[in-house]
Order: sequence, then structure tokens, then C-alpha cells
Amino acid sequence: MARPQKQRCICLLPQVAGFGPQGCESSGSINLTYDEYEVIRLLDHMQMTQEQCAKRMQISRPTVTRIYDEARRKMADMLVNGKTLTIG
Repeated sequence: MARPQKQRCICLLPQVAGFGPQGCESSGSINLTYDEYEVIRLLDHMQMTQEQCAKRMQISRPTVTRIYDEARRKMADMLVNGKTLTIG
């Protein structure tokens, strides 16, 4: 039996619901979860360390790394392949 997922602290919900490509038709959709959005916001926008981010979200540092890697993969797929990004 898997361990239950720990409750994560999301301090600020996004003000926008998503983004889309301009100049071409969207070739699909990518969904960025609130956890992924919060990790990107804290690490890249607020310039926190992974340790500070983990403490703020009340999760472990390896979990922050895993969430961050998945969020970056999704954003790269969106940018390179012209996909629509939704946040939720």
C-alpha cells in the first residue's frame, strides 16, 4: 500500500488560468498543477533555495526536486511544441 500524499502548502494561487501559442494552432495541451506552479514561483521567481522552498511548502527537498523537474519538462514541451498551458 502506498504512503498517503502529504498536504502541501500553496501560498499563492496563480492570477491567470493558462497560456497559449501565438501565430500557430495549438498542438495539444499541458496541465501545470498548483504544486508545480508553486515550486516554479518559489524557486525561480522568489529565488529561494530548494531547502527554503521545501520548508515553505512543508514537504521534503527531494519532493521539491521531483516536482521542479516535472514542471520544467512540461514547460519545455509547451514552448518547443506549441502547446497550450493550463494551470490548475
